[in-house]
Amino acid sequence: MTRLIKRYRHLNFFQHECFLEVRVPRVKGSDRGVRQVEPAFVGKLAGFTLLFEALILAFCREMPFCAVARLTGVSLYRVMSLCERTVDLAVAPQDLSEVQELAIDETSNARGHDDVTIAADASRRAVIAVTEERDAKAVDRLAQEIRAHGGDPEAVRSISTDMSPSFIKGVARSFPNAQVTFDKFHVVAHASQALDLTRRAEQKTDPVLKGLLFPAPEGLPRAQRHRTR
Repeated sequence: MTRLIKRYRHLNFFQHECFLEVRVPRVKGSDRGVRQVEPAFVGKLAGFTLLFEALILAFCREMPFCAVARLTGVSLYRVMSLCERTVDLAVAPQDLSEVQELAIDETSNARGHDDVTIAADASRRAVIAVTEERDAKAVDRLAQEIRAHGGDPEAVRSISTDMSPSFIKGVARSFPNAQVTFDKFHVVAHASQALDLTRRAEQKTDPVLKGLLFPAPEGLPRAQRHRTR
């Protein structure tokens, strides 16, 4: 048996960076292959301890990756690699064989930046997949992700989504047995917009109608509530 000295970044000692140098044994197995014994405190990314990785991940939940890299003295590439590795390990064992109800929506990963599409198991209220963009192909990729984890897109019976034509097209193609339900936020938003356009058009033809369409009194400032009566 031989031993190698390996170096691991650990939690700082006050303001000073701390490294552990460990003599790691290498042993021969029954198959005559040589294997390196890994200490229990070693993290998922080469060169870090579990506690140091936990610190980085805790920071990443509260601040941008660039800030975490500056604060810890670790390169941005390694911070991102650690987060990607951790997410992959967490997602790999999930079982989606019972998924029958989905909620699909899009968001932006940063102000003015690229969009991402998110799928959640509506019955468990848990995010199960995230993919780039917000088009029909994004819905196709979500279906592939569900299939990769033991689920069946054809077993999905209900999908709640917005009124995006791209999403509707993707659902029809990848989830053929799902009934689409438009979420009430977008339905109300479209109805409010239609009402506002109608109000403006009618006021142009008949000035008497100006000021007659208002929201419920409790939604107005006190000084304006008398105008709804």
